[in-house]
Amino acid sequence: MESTKIYELNFSYNWNNKLYNKAFTSIKLYNPNKYIINNLYKVNLKGNYLFTAKIIDLKIILAKDINNFIAYIDTGYSKEEVINILSKIYKNNTDILNTKFHLLLLVRLEE
Repeated sequence: MESTKIYELNFSYNWNNKLYNKAFTSIKLYNPNKYIINNLYKVNLKGNYLFTAKIIDLKIILAKDINNFIAYIDTGYSKEEVINILSKIYKNNTDILNTKFHLLLLVRLEE
């Protein structure tokens, strides 16, 4: 059953200018109650609403399994730089490499 709730998907930075694309990825801390295929999201950049998007696919990955392909497409940075960024964002996490993340594939909806 498709969700009718619209969630918030907040970005502090437009990594790799991905928010200008029709489809884009996002690496988010694992949250099985929020990140579900067909869920809708109000995409915000620095608190400003941009558009609504829908998850069309997702993968569950450990940070250590992020490769350069994922890293560069999502952020424009290498795997090592992305791991470093994630460790700063989630600084209370003492084992970032073994932390679960969602790799989301989202598509912008026509408004």
